[in-house]
Amino acid sequence: MYKKVLQLVILFSFAFSGNMMGQWQFESETNVAQITFGYPEVLNLGPEHKTTMPVIQLAYDRGVIDGWLDGSATLGVGGFLGLAGTKTEYVSNGETYGANYSFILIGFRGTVHYDIVDGFDIYGGGQFGTSIVSERSYGPVHLQSDGLERGRLVAGFFIGSRYFFYDEFAATVEIGFGVSVFNVGAAYTF
Repeated sequence: MYKKVLQLVILFSFAFSGNMMGQWQFESETNVAQITFGYPEVLNLGPEHKTTMPVIQLAYDRGVIDGWLDGSATLGVGGFLGLAGTKTEYVSNGETYGANYSFILIGFRGTVHYDIVDGFDIYGGGQFGTSIVSERSYGPVHLQSDGLERGRLVAGFFIGSRYFFYDEFAATVEIGFGVSVFNVGAAYTF
């Protein structure tokens, strides 16, 4: 699935590169919405949890203050909403048992966008929120809940870049720690 998403982003970038936008800049009152697919998840659950669904994250970012860092940076604030899935699985006496976990992630993001190269939005930031977790045990032995159903704090940092093909559309890549390590997707500005 990850290869297909990456192929679509690359295809999207080549398809629209003929009408490339060269002067886009994140600034005060700019709004950007994006969808990314992330892997591997890093929800700090422990080595027994295996990813069953990559992190799918919707994020929103709004420019609020221009002129930071020698006048070339803009502060942005926003939020995120995501989905992820993991499982634990054990084998005892030839029988398999375990639990599936589904996560809904929600929280706030803060970003600093730095204008270095025309057409690129280069940024870094942090996010803070919570996860809402549902758990479903399977097999002959039902696992004792390990407290995940109460949710967990989700906090982390990231760096990213968006390449704008038009005023409104961009391919986006983020690397960080908090929800997932590597994220790839698309962004829309309005």
